[in-house]
Amino acid sequence: MFVEAIESILQDACTPAAVRAVEGGADPRGLWATIEDAGFLELLVPEQSSGAGLTLSELAPVLIAMGRHPLPVPLAQSVAARALLRRAGLGVPNGMITLAQAGMREADGGVVCPVTPYGAIADHVVLGLDGKLLLLDAGAASRVATGVHRDQAATLRWPAHAVP
Repeated sequence: MFVEAIESILQDACTPAAVRAVEGGADPRGLWATIEDAGFLELLVPEQSSGAGLTLSELAPVLIAMGRHPLPVPLAQSVAARALLRRAGLGVPNGMITLAQAGMREADGGVVCPVTPYGAIADHVVLGLDGKLLLLDAGAASRVATGVHRDQAATLRWPAHAVP
């Protein structure tokens, strides 16, 4: 059910022209809105919390379907992040969420996440640091693109006052 639906949406939304535009610096929010409106962000959220309630094994074919399309936005990361945030009892923001692979606290209390996938375009970043799950506003971070050939990765740095 979800596989056919995601295939159809991504086939229509992720045209070569749309992907090239985002990779060239165009705002991805129109593409993101199409995906968000289709309801795919809550796939791992339990049904009693208005999600689809998929297990990881049920999600696997959906992820494979996503992988068949040139998707220049953090859809899989947002699906995982939203489930993690709900489990941790944290609020789930609107917008594109990515998962930081690593992060470190600096001496001044700021946080750096090097080479964060989709860090150049994400609205929020989820990071495990110091035994806690942090939700960071990417708009409060300085971003340095690290990707080559239109990669959406970036190193992000938040000042201490922007870190919970």
